[in-house]
Amino acid sequence: MQIMMRYIYILLLFGFNSMEAFAFPGQDDQTVGYDALKFSKKADYWTRLDLTAVDGSIRTSPPDATKYDRKLEVFSSLGTNIIFSPVLSLRPNLKANWMMNKEEEKSPPKSPIERTIYTFAPSVDLTYINNKGLELLLGVSLFSVGAYKEEQTSETADSNTKFDSVHMVLPRFSIVKRAGFWDGGFYFIKGEQSKRTFDKVASDGSSISGKESVAVPSELGLAVRFAFTTMDLNMDFATIQASEGSMKSANGIGIKDDYLRLKVSGFYDLSGRGVKLKLGYNTLSYSDNSFMSIDTIPIFSSQLLYIHGDKENHLYLGLVYGYGKDGQSIPEFNAEYKFHAFGLTMGLNLPTK
Repeated sequence: MQIMMRYIYILLLFGFNSMEAFAFPGQDDQTVGYDALKFSKKADYWTRLDLTAVDGSIRTSPPDATKYDRKLEVFSSLGTNIIFSPVLSLRPNLKANWMMNKEEEKSPPKSPIERTIYTFAPSVDLTYINNKGLELLLGVSLFSVGAYKEEQTSETADSNTKFDSVHMVLPRFSIVKRAGFWDGGFYFIKGEQSKRTFDKVASDGSSISGKESVAVPSELGLAVRFAFTTMDLNMDFATIQASEGSMKSANGIGIKDDYLRLKVSGFYDLSGRGVKLKLGYNTLSYSDNSFMSIDTIPIFSSQLLYIHGDKENHLYLGLVYGYGKDGQSIPEFNAEYKFHAFGLTMGLNLPTK
C-alpha cells in the first residue's frame, strides 16, 4: 500500500512539474555552443518553424492498463546577428513554444486531463572576437511559462487547476577558438529555480492551493566544428545538472538526476543544394526508477533536412522524429514508458555580409 501511495504521489508531482519541456527533449538543437560556432563574423537572419505531434503512452501491469500522453506542439525561433564592428556583434534571438496536451486512460473511466501551455525564451548575447580568432560571448536568456489552466473530467467529479506564470533569468557565456578548418570551445548556462502558486477547485466545492518549484538546470558543454570542402560536421556534448532545484519526493529524495546530452549534425553540399542530418541523444534523468516519467526517460531525436542553397545562405525543409522507451520495476507496480514524435520543420538562414 505504501508503494502504491508513493507512486500516486509521484504522478501528482510530475503532473505539476513535467510540463515545462521546451518542445520535446532534443528537438531544439540551437545550443549556445552551436550558435557560437555558426555565426562567426557574419551578419545573419534566421527563422525556424516546427509542427510536431507527440504520441506517448504509459503501460502498467498489473493491472493491464494504458494511459495516453499526447501533445501537439508548434516551436519557432527568430533571430539575427548584428555586426557593430569587425570584432563586436550582438545576437538577439526569440524562441517560443505552444503546446496542447491531453492525457487519458485507454479504457473507461478515461478521466482526460487537458492543458495548453505557452513558453517563451528570448535571449541576447554580446560577442567579441580578437585578432587571434578567439570569440568571447556573454549573454542572458529569459525562460518564461505563461499562466495556464488544467482541466480534468471524470464520471464522479470535474476539477480545474490554475497555475501562475513563472519567469527566470539565465546568464551564460562561451569561449570559442577558430583555427582554420575547425572551430571549438565550451559554454556554460547558469540554471535557476522559482516558485509558482496553483489553485485546484473540484466540482464538489473542495479546493487545494499551494506552491511548486520550477527549475531550469545549469548546462556545461563542449562544441566543435570541422569543415572539409563540401562537408560540415558539428558536435555538441553537454552535462545537464538537473538535480539542481529538483523536486523532492515524500521521503526527501530528489526526483531528477544529472544527465548527458549529445548532438551531432552533418551537412553535405551538392552544388547549390544540400542534405543535413541532425542526431541527438539524452540519457535518462530520473534518480530512481520509481520516479520515471515520459520526460525523464532516455530520448533519441533526429532531423533530416533538404537544404536549398549553401551551408550559410539557404532555405530548408525537413522531417523531425523522436523516440523514447524505458521501464520501471516495482514488485506491486510495473510500468513501461514510451513515446514517438513526428513533425515537420522549415526555416531559412540569410547572411547579409
